[in-house]
Amino acid sequence: MNEENKETISKLLIDNEKDFKFHMAYLAYSSAWDENNNDEARKKLNDLIKLLSDNKTSYQSFYMKLKRFRADDSLGDRGGRSRFSSIQTQRKREWQANESKRSRNVRHRKR
Repeated sequence: MNEENKETISKLLIDNEKDFKFHMAYLAYSSAWDENNNDEARKKLNDLIKLLSDNKTSYQSFYMKLKRFRADDSLGDRGGRSRFSSIQTQRKREWQANESKRSRNVRHRKR
């Protein structure tokens, strides 16, 4: 392919900071744009953000399609759950019993 015939693909500057959801999507697009040097990938990224700005696609669809262009795809295929997102829960009565036992042990060990 000749350099003269090569089409220059530039990043779209259509960010709307007043619309939080679109602004976050634009930041994700911008990050993916900077990580990819491939012109074909950049063209597809431009198409994705353009569809989103024209309300021709949903945010969910946008992020699903954007995921393959992102290098920091730490979630992988785990369904959105990372290894750090495990939440330990405890019932109130169980917590009270454990707290009473702990404070009792601390109080009696001081003597």
